[in-house]
Amino acid sequence: MRRLQKRKYIRLSCFLGVILLALLLQLFMQVNAFGLLFSLLFFFVGFHLFRSGSKNRDRNKQWIGKFHRLESNYELQDLQISHGFTDVKLDLTKAMISEGEKQIMISGWIGDVNIYLPYDLEVSVDASVTLGKLEVLGREARGFRPHLETETPGYAMSKRKVKILVSVLFGDVSVRCL
Repeated sequence: MRRLQKRKYIRLSCFLGVILLALLLQLFMQVNAFGLLFSLLFFFVGFHLFRSGSKNRDRNKQWIGKFHRLESNYELQDLQISHGFTDVKLDLTKAMISEGEKQIMISGWIGDVNIYLPYDLEVSVDASVTLGKLEVLGREARGFRPHLETETPGYAMSKRKVKILVSVLFGDVSVRCL
């Protein structure tokens, strides 16, 4: 989650830097700052669309309801779930996980997150909640702003592994082996 926060600050810094550069160009070189910013905006949108199409990532944005992936025999891809008032249940015991590191990012406002893992899967988990309870691979934390970060012993050397990042404002997070 710290990496995500750092990425947000980097983007904000770049955005403010571009605005400052445009204003300086307008002030000292009589360049049309609005035209420059408009051109950069179109470039950024086009670049973002081009880049987002090339990633093999499953994105799910749901504001109210449930997100359950409990079906049998599915191939796990990188997964990004953003939710508002939603309960998330994700069963990886039935997933086919190819070699490499898969990344699961779950962020939301209010709701419970339950992730079920097979015993033979190497995982790294970074979970935080503003107010609620965390249960991650046998470790527990609760109260105001609990945070747990852990990984299985063979994670670093494993060819098949999953990195799980969970951030919820209010709710409970459970990551456990079945």
